[in-house]
Order: sequence, then structure tokens, then C-alpha cells
Amino acid sequence: MISTNPKKPDKLQGNPIYDLPFYGAFATTLASILLHFLAFCSPYWLESYPDTKNPFLKLGLWSVCFDKFVHPKDNFGIEWTGCYWIFDWNLWNKGIWEWIDPPWLIAVQAMCGLAFICHCVSLLCSLFHFLIIGTRSAESAICCGTQGVACVFLCISVIVFGVKVEDRDWMPRPDHNHLSWSYAFAVLSCFFSAISCVFLYMVYKNDKEDDNRQDGQSGFAYLQPGAQPPAMSAAGSVYAAGAARGQGQHTMSLHSGYSQGAAGGGGGYRSGAY
Repeated sequence: MISTNPKKPDKLQGNPIYDLPFYGAFATTLASILLHFLAFCSPYWLESYPDTKNPFLKLGLWSVCFDKFVHPKDNFGIEWTGCYWIFDWNLWNKGIWEWIDPPWLIAVQAMCGLAFICHCVSLLCSLFHFLIIGTRSAESAICCGTQGVACVFLCISVIVFGVKVEDRDWMPRPDHNHLSWSYAFAVLSCFFSAISCVFLYMVYKNDKEDDNRQDGQSGFAYLQPGAQPPAMSAAGSVYAAGAARGQGQHTMSLHSGYSQGAAGGGGGYRSGAY
């Protein structure tokens, strides 16, 4: 007799359906989030060449470093030396922030932040999938979707940043600067996210086929002779008992009404006969 509760296959027992796609997806997801974290936090997206003696030293998404830098439009000629948070009040008060953080850079910061959130969600769902917690097909679909969104956001961010660093209205003498390793990590994170999407789509297809196969086996098992129905939950048992009791009361009321009607009809017949 076919079991009415088929056991889910264990990913840890060398099942070929899950091994390569899932572990490939998990490895590329982990690599993408680590590279994204380093790019997100480090101040080396744009850096000046050491031999140019450029007062601008380096810039990241959240910080900027100067060495005796004087803004061309600063009438007071204030020199800026050291590293500053890009939203520092001094930069805001002196009008430097509007130049150092234009709207396109704000958009890059926002997209990188959203992509990092998507990476975290994808990694969390991958852990749930690995531990077989919840619905596997739904978890793999969420992982694939969040990785795809993160890949799109990162791709747009690196393209916009790579184009805009050559804008002389933003950074004077762009030929003295070059894209540095933080930017390269962002590009690699986007690349690994794309590979992870491919693996996760394969995992999702396998999970969906496995769910359909289990549903088919469960439905076929109920048709076998001697097959027991699945166990009912406590709430379902209470509902079934209440429904059965209500149906019994309804049947009894119908039977009583019929009996009374029959008795009344018989008496009328007898009185008419006499």
C-alpha cells in the first residue's frame, strides 16, 4: 500500500536533484552579499592617482577624503583635509554637500541600499530552504526574485557611476582619478547575483516538480483500498463535530414535523369518515 504521507527528500543525502543547483546558488548568493557589503561600506569607489598630488583623495558611497581641498566656488577659501561622512553637517553648511552628492549619486546610494536589502532577504530564505523550513518552492522563488532585483539595481548603479565620474562639472580633472577596488567589488557582486539567479531558477523548477509529484502521490494513495484519510487538526475536528451535530438536529426536526403532520392528517380523515 502506498503511504499517504510521503517523506520529503533530504537534501543532505546526496540527492542529485538538489545538490549542484542549490549549493551553487547558496555559494554565489553568499559571494554576492559579501562583495556587496565590502563595496557598500568602503570608501574606494573613486580614487586619485598618488603622483598627481590631487587635493581630492578618494570617495565612497558614504564618505569622501580630501587633502587641502578648496572648493572652486567657495568665496571664503576654506581648506578641507581628512575624511568626512558625506552627510556631515560642515559639508552641508558650507555648500560642499550639494556638489559632492548630486542627485545621480543619491540615486546610486538608494539603489545600492535596496540591493543590499534584497541580498539579505535572499540569503535568509536560502538558509530556510537549506534547513527545510517552510515551503521550498516559495522560498526558492523569493530567493530568485530578490537576487534578480538586486542584480538589476547593482547593474544600473555601476553603469551610472562609471559614466558620471567622467563629468567635469562634478569632479575637476577626472583624468587624475580612477575607479578603484570598491567599484570592482560592486561589479563582481552584480555578476555573482546574475549567476545565482540561474541556479535559483533551476532549484525552483526542481522544487515545483517535486511538490507536484508529492501531490499526485497523495491523491493516488487516497484511492487505494484500505487507505486511511489524513489526520484532521483540532480545529477541523471541532468543526466536523459541530457540523454533524447540526445535521442530526436538522434531521430529527424534519422527522418530528413529518410525524406530527401524519398524525393530524389521519385524525382529519377519520373525522371525515364518520
